Amino acid sequence: MITNSARLLGAVALLAVSATTANAATHIFILPEGVSGDRAFADVSGEPRNANVRFVVYQQGATSARIFTVPMNTQNFATSSADLLFFANVRPVALVVAQTTDPSTPSVAVLRQRSGTARDAVTIPSSNVMLGRSFNMPLGDLTGGAAIYIGNPNPSDAIVDLQYGDSTQVGPQITVGPTSAMKIDLPSTPTQTNLLINIRSEFPVVVEAVINRRTMVVMPIGPAV
Repeated sequence: MITNSARLLGAVALLAVSATTANAATHIFILPEGVSGDRAFADVSGEPRNANVRFVVYQQGATSARIFTVPMNTQNFATSSADLLFFANVRPVALVVAQTTDPSTPSVAVLRQRSGTARDAVTIPSSNVMLGRSFNMPLGDLTGGAAIYIGNPNPSDAIVDLQYGDSTQVGPQITVGPTSAMKIDLPSTPTQTNLLINIRSEFPVVVEAVINRRTMVVMPIGPAV
């Protein structure tokens, strides 16, 4: 049950990634692009038990956020209950932040997605593990389509370089606006290659990928190259 009704709040004033935000009880993730009828939910659990979990949904390109709070049950579990895509106003992409009452206690989140009869679920690590400024992923068979999603929970633009192969290559540069997420379609070629995602800005972001219709989290590899 949602205890607070969804409400609007200035996004830039709400969240800036800092030492207090990037911790084991905060989960920052992206709702990938969907179609009409798709649904998405997030589950959060942890030990010791927290009183509740606050969800913040940033609509793509918006300067405000939708916020609601859900209590944990006696089994240390909370779910977004309502469809997150509803709170995103069915926008194609949205940035979501889920945070427990006590930021010092660890928790784990799972993003569940439904599209027709298909079901998908992906683990969302805590932000102290998932946030970074340099990422890489192998690109193999892309015949089913591929895209990466970059989520910027900061109050300033994130400047992103994409490099295929290694860090000596020159690739496209992309700007992701503050407290928002962006989809970047990947071409069908090159394949059998490495994709480097470097953040020029001096603050971290989160990265997800959808390859052959499956969502995955892309983990950071360390400082920007």
